[in-house]
Amino acid sequence: MITKELEKFKKNYFEKSIQVVDGLYYNQAETIKKIEYYWNSKYINGQQDELGRTKPFYNITKFRVNVATRATDLDVKDVRVTSDNPNDRVRSMLLNHELKNWMKKTQFSKLLNDFGKNRAKYGGALIKKVEKDGELKIELVEWKNVLTDPTNIEKGAICEIHYMSPSELDKKRDVWEHIDEAIKLAVKSKGGKKEEAKVNKVEVYEIHGEFPETYWNEEGDEKKYKQMMFIIAGDYILYKEEEKELPYRFLAWDYVAGRGLGIGIVEDGFEAQMWTNDAILAEKNIIDLAGKVFIKTNSKTLGNNAISDMPNGMVIELNEGEDANILNLTPSSLPEFQNLVDKWNTQYERATNTFEAVTGETLPANTPLGSVAIQSAQASSFFDYRREEAGIFWSDILTNWVLSSLIKKINKAHILTSDFSIEELEKIDDAFSTYQANQRAIESILSGKIISQEDYNLLYQAQKDFLQTDGKRRYIDIPKNYFKDFETKITIDLTGETRNKQATLQSLDNILAKFSSNPTLLQDPNLMGILNQMLEISGINFIPKPIVSPIQPKAMKGEQQQGQLQNQTEAVLPEAQK
Repeated sequence: MITKELEKFKKNYFEKSIQVVDGLYYNQAETIKKIEYYWNSKYINGQQDELGRTKPFYNITKFRVNVATRATDLDVKDVRVTSDNPNDRVRSMLLNHELKNWMKKTQFSKLLNDFGKNRAKYGGALIKKVEKDGELKIELVEWKNVLTDPTNIEKGAICEIHYMSPSELDKKRDVWEHIDEAIKLAVKSKGGKKEEAKVNKVEVYEIHGEFPETYWNEEGDEKKYKQMMFIIAGDYILYKEEEKELPYRFLAWDYVAGRGLGIGIVEDGFEAQMWTNDAILAEKNIIDLAGKVFIKTNSKTLGNNAISDMPNGMVIELNEGEDANILNLTPSSLPEFQNLVDKWNTQYERATNTFEAVTGETLPANTPLGSVAIQSAQASSFFDYRREEAGIFWSDILTNWVLSSLIKKINKAHILTSDFSIEELEKIDDAFSTYQANQRAIESILSGKIISQEDYNLLYQAQKDFLQTDGKRRYIDIPKNYFKDFETKITIDLTGETRNKQATLQSLDNILAKFSSNPTLLQDPNLMGILNQMLEISGINFIPKPIVSPIQPKAMKGEQQQGQLQNQTEAVLPEAQK
């Protein structure tokens, strides 16, 4: 039974440790618990010492996680859809805006931020694909509410814990079973008195994995396994379904062979945090003792409390041979505790590459510039590598999860509403205005009217002026199955490797210098092809055109004029309009 398998899975996760190598044991649940305590500046064994005093917690992990998060940050502006096929530039451009609209609707930018923080904090981030009513959404799974195989997260079962109220369970009656039994699990009574009844949330377990067929059907083959999903409360199976694949993906921060969850910034500082706190506690105890004032004397007449019984300015008369001195309890080793804290801080910053040059702290005036440059370069290269890993991860997710689902949805006829760049607007407005001018010209020809170059240009410009009244926003009618055969390779640039701004500006400067010295180069189709390739490689979304009139039709009549204009229309019409 799946319910017994779940209880076994929970027991193993919380109570048993795995052996990474001989003598090295690891428990994922305990590690996550310790990370949460350290993150909240709390001791696992309590906040009071043996004397009942509150213990200070000198947190050295939290700000380092924030540094790592910022250094590896990904943003939606880094996402760019392109195509290797130059004939699909229009479709890739439109698909890019469809993707941007999806990101805005699903708050994808917040997901990226939370993903980066969780990955650095816990040692890895787990995301989940959720499809509801034909809409795709990606969610970040909270580690404190999930159970996984501690040896390999994506290869074993994954179980999420949901805390649901009776009202939330009641809303699931149309799709789940045993709702009444589950609601009873959430209601606890004391002494059987109704007025003492207390309503709590019930733990609902959503478990995904490969299980024997007998878990689905008692008559199945126990030696055959299928990908399944179960929702369980107590001993009741509320819902179950077969799955094609596991709807989770995981990316570690610092991968460790033999265990599932990688090592994150906080875990990297377990030792440094523990011994830093130990030094701070010892320093506090010494300061507490050194802060007390004791007077030593051999006088028989002095023996009262100096604070309560001796007013300020009191003159003390001592007999011959008597003295009274303050007892200094401050040890000479007190500064060594700060040295110890500094040593652990240095060890931690080296382990996590969070040097002062990266954190933005003010460096000592005598710090060598070369040392700062080396530290900054080392940390940047480390975080660039982590960012590249995240870029590859999200490129795969957006290609296989998001784009495939998005294309299925947008293959229906719909209106794409989006804001476009200046270069994109130029392409869209020119193509659409040319198409509309050609249509008007064809209608005039078919009615027996001759259209002149001047009339045609007026039609073209009027349509273009009309489009530009909407500013950067355009409403594009996407026909049915427009993306159906769109099987070209999609590149999603999240790493920024193909977008070096300095190199791009230098390339543009060189190109501008060439064509400024010889503008006739724009009339050479071969040179224009080379230029387009250069711009495409540079990641520049701009296609230069010869400076000529949009269309140069001749005044003609009959089928000849209609045919030529129709050919010209097909040549400039964007894919979405054909």
